[in-house]
Amino acid sequence: MENIKLSICIPTYNRAEYLDLTLETITCQSVFTKSNDIEIVISDNCSSDHTEEIARKYIKDFGNKIVYFKNEENLADKNFELVLSRGRGLYLKLNNDTLTHTSNTLNCILQDVNANIESRNELFYLNQGLDKSKSILCNNLDEFINKAAYFGGWIGSFGIWKDDFHKMEDFSRYAKLLLTQTDVLYRLISNKGRIYVNNELIFLSQDSKIKHKGGYDLITIFLDNHSFILNEYVEKNQISTTTYKKLTSKLLLIFLRKYLVMAAVDPDKYRFKSNSPFSRIIKFYNPRYLLLFRFFTLYYTYLIFSYLKKAGKSILPIKKKVIK
Repeated sequence: MENIKLSICIPTYNRAEYLDLTLETITCQSVFTKSNDIEIVISDNCSSDHTEEIARKYIKDFGNKIVYFKNEENLADKNFELVLSRGRGLYLKLNNDTLTHTSNTLNCILQDVNANIESRNELFYLNQGLDKSKSILCNNLDEFINKAAYFGGWIGSFGIWKDDFHKMEDFSRYAKLLLTQTDVLYRLISNKGRIYVNNELIFLSQDSKIKHKGGYDLITIFLDNHSFILNEYVEKNQISTTTYKKLTSKLLLIFLRKYLVMAAVDPDKYRFKSNSPFSRIIKFYNPRYLLLFRFFTLYYTYLIFSYLKKAGKSILPIKKKVIK
């Protein structure tokens, strides 16, 4: 295909059943089937399940609108750079293998691409992650962080113009921090200034269906590593200390609180490798004692509520049997 505007780039590893649903929600959209503006690029990190079979099924139906590559070895997060490099579109959109699309997703992204094709403003998809506020154009990194907070770490929000991708030096320099997309995003905004933040709800995650989530250190990645990247721009005065504190507050009170509660209530599903998370949190946020007090109050409130909710679900089937 020629003159492709949008490449949906999906790095994947051993998630065939989720990839299947993700591909279904993309390929069912008329703008995908009736035009040549969009392609799907799948970069398989040497999966041992039937991922290739799923990809071939869709290639059979849609031909060269979908391309599939299987890496000879698992490249971990370096697969992000690889899958983007394989895209042929003007705009390369990274997409989790568990991230499904609403019926209007592709039209929405294409509209953003067409509207910014001359200016090459960066595009970011917040997906109502924090609130339902309007989509806005941010003029610098500080404005963006105020708007997006910790969502700069979400793979599904990230995309890059193909010409910017080729200009980017050492794209995967922070691959070992597991925040490649975050580092690249901040570098792009730092250099170019303007970024359009789309806050429409256009993606739906399959996280609730995933049997096991985690395998990484939640605190190290999202607190230590993210802060390491942010501090580079605080030192350059591109992010104010006030903005930095707002971000780290939201990260603690919303994101970390949420996943630490879920890991406590359902440890079989949420398998995060976070040793001594609370002592590490206290050390990181010291001496912000009021913030820490708010965190622990919220954490234990949600924890108790979640345990009660879980207990209620386990009792309900027993009651139904008794009624029968």
